[in-house]
Parts: sequence; C-alpha cells; structure tokens
Amino acid sequence: MSVQSVLHLESEWSDGFDAEKPDADLHSREPLDALVAMERTCAGISVSDMTVQECIAAIERMSTMQARLAGLKSATLARIGELQRPNNDEEADPVPLGLVKLPGTHRTVFELVEKGGGQSRETSRREIQRAEAIAGPFPLFGRAIQEGRISAEYLDVLTRYVREAELQEKASQCEAELLDRALREPLPMFTKSVRAWIVKNGPVVAERKARIESRKERLSVYREDNGFAVRGWLTSMNGLVLDRALRAMIGVPSREDARSSDQRQAQALVDLVSAGIVGAGKEGVVLGGAAGLDALPGAGSGPNGTGGRPNGNRSGSAVMPPRFQISVHVPLDTLVQTQRAIERGCKSLEILDPQGAEGSDVGPVRGLGEDHRSIESHCEDAECYEIGAGLGAGGSCLHGRAEVTQQLGRVLATIRAGTDLQMLDGFESAVFDDGTPLVPSKLAQLMCDSSIVRVVLSARGEPLDASHAQRLFSLTQTRAVHARDRTCRFPGCDRGVEMSEIHHAQEWGRKGKTVVDNAVLICFHHHEVVHREEITIAHHAGGFVFKRPSGKVIGVRMHESRNG
Repeated sequence: MSVQSVLHLESEWSDGFDAEKPDADLHSREPLDALVAMERTCAGISVSDMTVQECIAAIERMSTMQARLAGLKSATLARIGELQRPNNDEEADPVPLGLVKLPGTHRTVFELVEKGGGQSRETSRREIQRAEAIAGPFPLFGRAIQEGRISAEYLDVLTRYVREAELQEKASQCEAELLDRALREPLPMFTKSVRAWIVKNGPVVAERKARIESRKERLSVYREDNGFAVRGWLTSMNGLVLDRALRAMIGVPSREDARSSDQRQAQALVDLVSAGIVGAGKEGVVLGGAAGLDALPGAGSGPNGTGGRPNGNRSGSAVMPPRFQISVHVPLDTLVQTQRAIERGCKSLEILDPQGAEGSDVGPVRGLGEDHRSIESHCEDAECYEIGAGLGAGGSCLHGRAEVTQQLGRVLATIRAGTDLQMLDGFESAVFDDGTPLVPSKLAQLMCDSSIVRVVLSARGEPLDASHAQRLFSLTQTRAVHARDRTCRFPGCDRGVEMSEIHHAQEWGRKGKTVVDNAVLICFHHHEVVHREEITIAHHAGGFVFKRPSGKVIGVRMHESRNG
C-alpha cells in the first residue's frame, strides 16, 4: 500500500472522528471500526519504495496521528472513569482512575493500560494522569491534543507541576491563557512559563517546592574504568551559574578545535577548578530591572572587594576564570512589592521573637561549642533542616552539639530574613535570561549582595533609561565586614571570603547604627539557607546568635578576637 493512501485515510479519520460524539461515523464506519481499519492499514505499509521526501511527509503525518491518538486515548480513559466510578455516595472520595474496576479480562483501568498496551508502569501512570487531567481541570488541553494542535507532553508539564488542589483550581480558571502559551511556545519555554505562573499565583507553594528541590541537589565524582565520572543535579540558579561559567571559559572555539561540545565542557570544568585553586574570583549576581538584575563575578564580596578581578585570559601557567554575568529581570512592581513583603515578613519574625532588641544586654546564651560527637551520630531534632547538609561535624546536624555559655554583650543589630509570601500572590515572577523563574526567597537573597542596575523599559520593551551598577556596600564597608568576620559566620562553617557574600538587614530604616552592624559574612550555601528558612541573626558586641523563626537557637559564633 502506498504512503499517499495511508495519509489520506489518516486525514479523513482525524477530521471526521469526534470523541464527544460516540455515534459519529467516518464515511459510514463506526469509530471502533475506523480504528480497526487504521490498524490494519498501518500493518500493511511498506517503506522500502518510499523516497526521502515521502518519508519526511510520512513522519510529519504520523507525528500528528500520534498526538491525536494520545488525546483520543486520554479522552476514552476519562470516559471509562465516568461510566465505571460508583456515584451513589457523593460525599465519598472519588476512586482514582487507575483503580477503577472493569469487567472482562483486565481488572482495573491501570491493568488495561499497562498489560493491554504492553508498556511500562511509568508510561501507564503518565497516560492515566493525562486522562484525569482532561476529565478534571484541563479539558481544553485534551481537546487541543486530540486535534493535533499540541503534543501530550504539554499536558504532562501541567500534571507534573500543578498538583496541589489550590493551584489546580486557579489553573483551571486560567486554562485558556495557559493553552495560548502552549500553542505559541516550544515545550522547554512552556515548562518555564508554567513554573513562573506558579510563582505568581502560588508563591507559598513555589517556596515549598524550592525547599524540596534544594535538598535534591547532589554531585558525585567517582572512579569509572580508567578515569572519573561526574554525575549530579543542581537547582536552576546553581546550574545556570555553572553553565554560564563553563560557556565563558570555553569562549568561541577556533576553527582548528575539532573537539565535541562535551569534550570542551570537560576541559572547561577542569580549567574552572584550577582557577579556583589559585584563588581567583567568585560569581555574583546583579539585580537590575525595570528593574533587572545583572551579575558581575566578584563585584563586591571577593578578596579586597574585587573578587580577584578575573579577566578570561590565561597568564603564564595560572588559569584565570572569565568574567560573566547573570541577569535577573524583575518587573518594577514586583521589585517594589518584594521589598514591602520583606519588611512585613521581618516584622512578623520580630513579633514571634521579640527578644534581643538593639542596645539591650543579654545574659548567657546557649550556643555551639566544640563538637565531641562522632560523625555517625544522628540528630533527634525533628525541626532540624541541616541534616546531611551542614558543614560542621563532618556534614552531620549542627544542632545537638555541646553547649557553651558566654556573655555576648549588647545587641548592635538584628538581621532578619523574612518574606510575607501572601503579599506576592498575583505579582509576576522575576526570571533569568532564559525564562527560568525565581521564587521570592531567592530574589530576596539576590537583593542582599548584588549590583543593582535600573533599566526602564517602554510598554514595547524598548529601553528608555538606564543607570550604572551600584553596590549595596562600598568597598570600604565590604573590607570592614571581611576583616571582622574572616569566614562564614554560620555555626559550624569556616568557608573563606572567596566563597562567601554579605547578608544584611533589609529594613534599612530601623536596624543598626551603622551599615556594618547590619551585615554578616555568609557562604553561598548558608546564605540561601538563611533566606529559605527565615533565620534571624542577632549581632551582639561579641558575636552572632542564629535563631529559627520559633526563637529556638541554632548556634552562636563569636567574633574572632573574642575566641582568641
């Protein structure tokens, strides 16, 4: 049978069949008969005599057929659930579609899909999720898939990211808007758009997801064959930093460079590590906006406030990391509202833990002393969020260590890191250049120690005005913080200045007599932890006290001069 006849049959079938009209026929054929005829036709196709152009046309048609069949299958599964689910008890929780019982050979819908289709459990589970989504919050997507306008993978993005009941309700109301994006955007960009939509319409849910993702971050380097293998997973922010650094290190390959992209990245990673060993630079982020945020490596938190001044050129045997920047685009109303949310969030933390007001004296503080536990010991504190992630005690929990009593003196400033997420509901999310959204806590973290560049855009996206990058701390102030703190001040961590940045009180009007009192040096990892977990840091004359939002003390870090 020729490919032309097959394509003609597919066109007639897809245009004439309507899943919502089970009595519709295709040229006097019942729907089931039409499917059987298509199956037989496909079995009789021979591609041995097809030309390249015919093969291309066939692939394009089959892709459309595949999408339409996927939509039809999902609609049919949803119809089975509608017919077979018991409906005599309206108050009872609905039976999941996969567990709906069936008459005949297959006992349940899941068994029908898995064994009837001869496919994996994961594929079967995904198809059932699509059917439930079409029968529930996303019927328009189901129709678009059946019409061949989008692939079923667009619906998979929604079933993957929009799982919470409150988000599904909002997404159902915005389904037409989301579908319009799906019709205009490639799948990777649509995925980022959905994540940005979640940050805008469910900031609390987005923060919860971000916390889970942060705990998934991992990197393994191990021997394999005669070399080493590197595998892992990074969050979007850290992954983007690594990707930009590698791209900048690679530069523009010369014509004589016959290496593959993977080979160039492998060498760039080694060069980047070598550059770190010789002590050059760190990455940074510049907030700008309409404000948009731009990142210049080591613009204020590196050694001597310069970050080592990497230049991208190799001098002698030392490998210097290249300059690169990461831009974060923030709508002006989002930037302003985020600052307000930070102020209200910090005020809420002050109400929860009113102790330690500026200027007051404190008695003995229960904190962290020398760690006498073995690495194998485990923390029994259910509230501990640093299990397996802390830098003290060989990576174990920081909370249950030995206690020390010390008169810290009066409170100079209280550095809080709260954000009222409810205030950001409905505001567009900040995004990186590639469209990846930032959750509010990450934006608040970047607002701490980034260069701010103001870029005013017109309604059409044309730049109307721009300002020079401005740091939140001057070079002199940065040097003062480095000289005082020397290393990351988070309890149990001793990472140096080159791997740290300045965390500060973001309620500028009320906290501390000087800017330096409002600042503390924190490594990249613990800076994210402080904002994500809303940790309060009380700066005393003799050191820092770290507390959870509940007021429970995490630990104490004395100033170096008091330890000596």
